[in-house]
Amino acid sequence: RFGNKLVLNKINFSVAKGSVFGILGNNGAGKSVLINILLGLLSPDEGRVSILGYDRAIHHREINSRLNFAFSYQSLQLQSSPRENLLTFARLYGVRNHESKIDHYSRLLGIETIIANTKKVVHMSSGERVKLSLCKALVTEPKILLLDEPFVYLDPSSLEQMVKTIKTINKTRKTTIVYTSHKLNEIRNLCDSVLVLKKGNISYLGKIVSEKKLLTYY
Repeated sequence: RFGNKLVLNKINFSVAKGSVFGILGNNGAGKSVLINILLGLLSPDEGRVSILGYDRAIHHREINSRLNFAFSYQSLQLQSSPRENLLTFARLYGVRNHESKIDHYSRLLGIETIIANTKKVVHMSSGERVKLSLCKALVTEPKILLLDEPFVYLDPSSLEQMVKTIKTINKTRKTTIVYTSHKLNEIRNLCDSVLVLKKGNISYLGKIVSEKKLLTYY
């Protein structure tokens, strides 16, 4: 709740380990609020959040060391270069062999030229920042990756590349991925199962179904 406004109501779901789980809903449905609760940035008024067997209200360190996220609006160090951003973040997380991991994930994302560029992030395009934010999250090699409408600014070609990368990460590293979007085609193309939020309530929870059927819940 925010004041008298009920934003999420009786939300109850689980995510299978190693799956790609979608959260679908219109703008204002409560997707980002739900992600912020999973991240520990907001506390629910009622109920309990368990991640990897840990209680979110108690075991912040244990959860945060195994989880990372990327948002389309995620802030970066604007006055630093792309590589400086990644180095700072990797060191904060205590990532071993961080140089080689930065090189590996930048190649996987096809952004080697962006990482090699010495220009500051403030001068990069929105699409380049989106890719850098995803690389920043992947460098820590999290067990769970939360993606909140991460690819809003990408052109179709770049979007296809990022979706392919997410599928590769999920398959090769068995990373559990939670992906929010208001676009049905993105969810259907990427996810194994989906939770559909409508005005803060669950209107559908289960395996991916046809776009026509999803629309009835949307």
